[in-house]
Formats: sequence, C-alpha cells, structure tokens
Amino acid sequence: MIFSRLFAASYTSSKPEKRLEAINNLSPEKPAEKTILHELAFNDDSADVSLAALEKLNTFVLWQKMAHIAKNDRVKRLAEKRVESALLQTSDIVLSNSERDAYLRENANAELIQHVVSNNASIINDVLLAKALLNKVDKPSFTQFVLVNTSSEELKAHIVSSINDITMLQKLAKKTTSAEMQTVLNTRIDALLVDAQKPKALSRAFTLCLSKYQALKDKQDVDVIDEKKAALEAEYALLLQDIALLDDDHAKDITAKHEKIHAQLERYISQIKPQWEAAKHAEALASLLEHYQQQMKHAQQQVNWLFEERLCEATLADVAVVNESVRGVEATIDQLARMSYSNVDNAKANAAALNETLDAFAMQQQYAQKLLSCVERAEALTRDALSEDASAVDETTNGVNANSDDDVAAQFEALQEKYNGIAVQLIKSPVSIEARFNKVRRHIRAKQREVTSRAKNEMNNVRKQLSVIDSLVSQGKFRAAMAKFSRVKPSFDSLAADQQSQLQIRFDNTASEIERLAGWQQYLAAPRKPLLVEQAQQLADSEADDIKGRSEAIRVLRQQWLSLTSADDSDDKALQEAFDAALEKAFQPCREHYAELDAKRAEALAIRKALVEEATALDSSLPEDVLSKHIDRLSKKWSVTGQVEKAQYEKLKKSWHSALAPHQEKIKEWRLSNAEKKSALVNEALALCEAQDVSKAADAAQTLQKQWKAIGHAGKRSESKLWSTFKSANDTLFAKLKESRKAQDQASQAQAEALLETLTSIAETDSAAEKKARLDEFERDLPVLTKPQLQKVERQIGVIRKQLNDSQLQAKNRRLRERATALLRVLEHGEIPQVDTEDGEKIGKRLLALLTADTPHTRDRAWLTVALEVVTENQTPDNLSDIRTNVQLTLMTNKLEHGESMSARDVVNAWLSHGVVDTEELALLARFATIVEADPKVLN
Repeated sequence: MIFSRLFAASYTSSKPEKRLEAINNLSPEKPAEKTILHELAFNDDSADVSLAALEKLNTFVLWQKMAHIAKNDRVKRLAEKRVESALLQTSDIVLSNSERDAYLRENANAELIQHVVSNNASIINDVLLAKALLNKVDKPSFTQFVLVNTSSEELKAHIVSSINDITMLQKLAKKTTSAEMQTVLNTRIDALLVDAQKPKALSRAFTLCLSKYQALKDKQDVDVIDEKKAALEAEYALLLQDIALLDDDHAKDITAKHEKIHAQLERYISQIKPQWEAAKHAEALASLLEHYQQQMKHAQQQVNWLFEERLCEATLADVAVVNESVRGVEATIDQLARMSYSNVDNAKANAAALNETLDAFAMQQQYAQKLLSCVERAEALTRDALSEDASAVDETTNGVNANSDDDVAAQFEALQEKYNGIAVQLIKSPVSIEARFNKVRRHIRAKQREVTSRAKNEMNNVRKQLSVIDSLVSQGKFRAAMAKFSRVKPSFDSLAADQQSQLQIRFDNTASEIERLAGWQQYLAAPRKPLLVEQAQQLADSEADDIKGRSEAIRVLRQQWLSLTSADDSDDKALQEAFDAALEKAFQPCREHYAELDAKRAEALAIRKALVEEATALDSSLPEDVLSKHIDRLSKKWSVTGQVEKAQYEKLKKSWHSALAPHQEKIKEWRLSNAEKKSALVNEALALCEAQDVSKAADAAQTLQKQWKAIGHAGKRSESKLWSTFKSANDTLFAKLKESRKAQDQASQAQAEALLETLTSIAETDSAAEKKARLDEFERDLPVLTKPQLQKVERQIGVIRKQLNDSQLQAKNRRLRERATALLRVLEHGEIPQVDTEDGEKIGKRLLALLTADTPHTRDRAWLTVALEVVTENQTPDNLSDIRTNVQLTLMTNKLEHGESMSARDVVNAWLSHGVVDTEELALLARFATIVEADPKVLN
C-alpha cells in the first residue's frame, strides 16, 4: 500500500497539473499509453486535461465524438471548431473526401453543412451527396446556393422538383441567367399552379362520388346496389390516395360523410334484402317453372311424335333423343324440388307417365308393325279390286260379268276385324297408319255403296224399262217395245237372284206380251222411226254433261233404229239422213273428249320414252347407293305417269326393263352384299343377347347400330326382315340391361338403407368425439353405390357433419363467453389469476400475458376504447364524436400511407396491455365489456 502511494503514475494524480505533465510524457504510438490518453480525454474532470489528451491524440474521430458528448462547454466548443477546421481543411488533421462526405451526410448539423459547403462549393459536385445534404438542411437559402453553384442539370432538376413555394421559384427564375434553367423553373411553377387546383377538383370528385353513393338508397335491386357500391368504393379508395391535398377538417368531413352513407346504405340493404331475395327466388322459380313447362310440352310432343309418326320405323337413336328430352324434364323437376316448388309431386307424376309410355315403346312398335301389315294387305286388296273393276268393265263390254265385289267386301271385313284387334293394344294409333286404313275403309265402303246403288239402279232401271215397255205396248208402239225388251232382257238376266225374284212375275207378263206382239213387228216399225229421229235430235240439242251416258244413249238409239230397218229397206231416206245427222251432232262432244284423252296418252307416251332414255343414259360406274337412288326416282316417275295405248306400253315396258336391267343387276349384287353385312351384324347382335356382361354388350350393340346405319339398303324384303331381327335382338339386350340396372338399383337401395340406419345410430351418439370418429370410419369404408343412393347417404352424412359443426361452434361460443366473463371479472376486481386457476384457464395464457405486459401500448386506454368501437362498428358516446373522427382518420391514414391496419383483435390486445382497470377507467371498462359481451370472438 505504501509503495503504491509512493510510486503511483503521475497521470493518476489528483492534481490536474501533474496529469497535464504526464500527458506530455505519454505517446499515442504505444497502445497502453494510448489507452491512458483515451481515458484522460473522455473521463477526466479537468477540461484542460481532456483537451490536452485530445490534442495529444489529435484524430478527427475523437474530436467528432467529443463534439457530441462533451458536457463542458469549452471542451465542446473547441472540439466543434477542430471538427469544422478539419472539414474546411484548415487544420493539421487530414480528412479524405469520403470521410468528409460521410461525416457531412451522417453527423453534421445544418449550420455546419452550410458553412462547409459555402467555403467549398466543389462538395456539391457529388449529386447524391448534394441531395442528401439538401434534405438534411432543408433551408431555402441553402437550396438557392446549391442551385446557383451546381453545374449538374440532374441536381438542378431535383432541386426544382422539390420546391413547392411558387414565390421562391419565381425569385429563382429572376436570378438565374440560364435559359434552360428558366424553362425548368417556369415548368415547375406551371405544374404547382395546376396542383393548386387539384384540391378543388378532388373535393368535387369526392362530392360526386358520395352523391352517387347516397343515390344507391333509391335502388331496389340488391345486385345492382352491390355492383355499383363496389365500383364507388373503388373510386372512393382511389380518391382517398390524394386526400392529403385537402385540409384536415375537409378530409375529416369527407371520411365522416362516407362512413355515415356507408352505414346508412348497409342498413338499407339489410332492410330490402329479404324482400328482394324472396322476389328473386320467386322470379327464378317462375323462370324455371316456365322452362319446365316448355320442356314438358316438348317432351310430350316428342313422345307423341314417336308413337304417332315414327312408331314403325323409329330407330334406337330416335328413342334415345326422346329419352334425353324426358331426362331433361326430370333434371328440371329436381331443380324445382330444391327450390321448394309446391306442385313438384304432380310434375314428377307427369314425368313418370312419360317414362311408362316410353318403357312400352318396344312392344308398341311390334303391334304397330302388325297393324301396318294389315294396312298394306288392305291396300293391296283395294288395288286388286280396282284392277278387277277395270277388267270387269272390259269383259262386260264383251258380254261377260266378272264382278267380285262381294269377295272383296268379305276379305276387307276380316282384315278390319284383325286391325281392330291389334289397334286396341296400342296406346296411340300412328296417325299415318290410321289415315291409310281409313282411306282403304272409305274406298271399300264407297265401293260397297256403289255396288249396292248400281244393283238397285239396275233393278230400278229394269223395272222402269218394263214400265216403259208396258207403256209403249199400251200406246201401240209395239216395235219400240219389242226393241227395248230385247235390250232389257240381258239386264234382267244380269240381276242377282233375289232381284230377279222380285221382278220375275212382272218380267214374265211383259215377256209374254212381247212374244205375242213379235208377229206384229213389221207393222210397228213404220210409225217408230220418226220418234227415234226426234229422240236423236233432242239428244243432239242437250248439254254434254255425261260423256259416257251420252255415248251409251247414242249406241241405244242406233240399235233401235237398226232394229226397225231391214237390209232391203230403201224407204224413208230423209228420215235416215235426219237420224244420222242428229246422232253425228250428238256424238261431237264425245269425239272431242276422246281426242283430249288421246292427247294425254300421247303426253304420257313422251314422258315414258324420256324415262327410258334417261334410264339408258345412266352411268353404271356411279356408286351403288347413288345409282339406286336414281333408279328409285325414275321408277317412281314411271309408276305415276298416265296410261298409253296397250301395244305401245308393252313395247316401252320392254325397253324400260332392258335399260334398267344392267343397273338393277349391279344394285342387286350391292344389296346382296349389304344383306350379308347386315346379316353378320344381326348374328353379332343375337350373340350379344347371351353375353354375361350386359353393360359391355349394350355398348357393343350401340357400335353395331352405328355400323348398321353406315351400310346401304339390303333390298325391300331382306331389309325389313333383317331389321326386324336386328331390332328385336337390340330390344332384348337393352331390356336385359334395364333389368340388370334395376336389380343393381334395388341392391344399391337396400345397401343404402342399411347405411342410413348406421348413420342414424351414429347421429344418436352422445359423445361428439365418438360421433366424429365413427363418422370418419364410416366415410372411409363407404362402399360403391349408384348415384341416387350415394346422394342420399352423402346428404345424411352432411346432416351429421352439420350437427357436429354446430355442436363444436356452440362449445366454442360457450368457451368464448366464459373467457369474456372471466376476463371482465378480473379487469373489474384488479386481481390477475394464475394460469392453473379456473379463471386463468378460461382466460388463457395469451391474454394473461397481455395483462402483465411490461410495456403497454403507446396509445392510452381511452383512445383504444374509441378505436375498438370504430373497428367493431359500435356507437361512441355523443360527447366523444370528435375523438372518434380523429381515431377514424388516424386509422385510415395508417392504412393508406403505411399499409398498417388495426383489427379488433389488435385493439383488444393493446387495450389489455394496460393491465387491470383503475377506478377512473371503470367507464371505459363498461364500454369495453359491452363490445366483448356482444362479440366474444374479439378475444381470440
């Protein structure tokens, strides 16, 4: 101890003089002594010692540091001077430009920067440094100095763009002599003048935007309101980016108006939305119902078309199209059911009726084909009857009666009975088939009426002729009576037996009288000829309404005349000439009529010749299907062309067949080939009927149907037979597919019912955890089901999931309410519980940590209470409306300028960071409690 006092270093002496002497002996070159100098410079109580140590060290860094931390004014002033002189390069301390620039940028104050730059203007040649110094000094005089003394156009432009004072810019423009600089300054002045008008334009834009916002309350359509509201909110947010252009009061007024209008609009939407949604739902339901009605009408038309027009020749594709229409109806009915349409059961019943009708189509088609067969046989019978009628006319002309009308009627009655028996099996008789059969029926009945009428007319004619003969006899016109009787007798002989029996007595009496008068024929001839001339003249003068009857009358008159004239009779030449002239005049209309018929036959002859030529000119190299169409077209024209003379027809017919023969042979081979191909398809279709996998077989059958369509016609007989077999095989296969799917549906339904029972037991499980575990396991092991059954099971799963979610949500809400209650109790009583206590567990570690935080939020609890009311859209006491406006503006500014926004959770955290509530803050706690109790989720 004694030695330590005796030999202590002088720099540790209590006397400043000793320490000053010691400094003279210390060298900064020696690390240990340099450390002692540092200690003396910064920690010695004597200003002289500190300055002496600093002078000994004499580095810019140390002088700079002392200039900032020195407590002694003399030391501080001297240190600042030494720093300034070093920067001005007027001291022995040498600084590099980079060191100088770094100090000016980071540590120098504004006055020092101005002083240094004014003494060394070359510093501002560094544009980046100059910009930094301008920002740091931020004084007009310094800015003007730099602008005048810099040669950098970039820096000048930067300075000008940073000046917002128009007066200053105008002064600078007057002082500068550079034309370019004046242009830059004037441009900036103009821009600022324009900017000066921006607040007014922005204010007008805000007013217009808010006016549009306010006008949304006059709208009734929520979709329109939401769409325009979103657009206006975007427009408002865009304008809000420039709200700094407005003064604070104006900005606050705008944001307050926006919030007010926003709140009013939200309330308005909540008021009209239920009614609007109801109207929207009603509109959607009405639209869907109209769509359903159109679909149902179309589907019914399609089904009617299928049964009435396409029952015989309908393809699987036709049936598929109609089926698709009915499926569309069912899909729309499902939508109606989801929209709670009241009459959906009736709609489903209508769809089911259509399905039942379609299910019966295959059997109905078989009945229709049988019905068509009856119609074709009836039509053939009618054609045969017409042909026989024509033959009968020719044979009757030759004196032979070949009438077979009774046989035709009997055959038709048998066909009609068969037709009616098949027709009753049909749901709807095909219109075309029914029309064809009705046409045949009308023709047959007309023929029957014609036969009956003709027979009656013939009998009445005989009766009438007998009366005429009797009258002639009574009048003494015996020869005329005998001539007429000779014509009546064949008519009587041609009558049916029952008709003859009715007239037999009268005919016998007249015949007996005629036989008696036969001997007197020569005596009766002379007075009858003038009468025949008179009758011929009357016929010539009458209208030619019935050409056939007129010809017959002329023939009868000629026969009567000949019966009264003998071969050697040369008398009555004048009567003969008069009779011939009258008959010639009477026959003139008949001759014209027959000439017209000859012209038609000539026209038909020309057409048939042209058809023969066209058939001869056919190119046999044409594809078979094209050639077949040409021949069918020509054959159809040939069949409908009018009659020609028999001899000519036979000749043309031979040429016609000769022209068609080579083409028909080619077509025949083609059709035989088609028949073989279609026969192969038939065999494949029949084989598919025996397949085990009906679904794959049905897909293969559809492929066969496409192939069938691609093959040409196989000839009338083969095509019909092959198609019938092919269609029957397809019908059988698809019927099996339908049964298979039905069985699958039934199995799936039974499986689904068992699964639904399991779900019912799961739903009745009390434990939520057990219920969830069982449901997860159930979903994991869910078997494959058909879509309708799967939907039923998934709907029930959804119900149970919703129950679980609702239960979890209720438990969560209950925990939140308990947390809120416990927290408010702690805040009010001022005692923070431990984590392991009941209240501590309810409140949770996070909230307890907030209550015991070391550093509370910078905002006080009153400000935070208003902020919580703002972010949760709760009311603030009326006397705090100004504070609320300021809070809103602060929150909005932070969001727009810094991208920072406070959620309700953030505000609650900040509020709780102030710890328990003091007595003065009970009113704030009450407001806080109102928000927390209304929405405990803010504590999450």
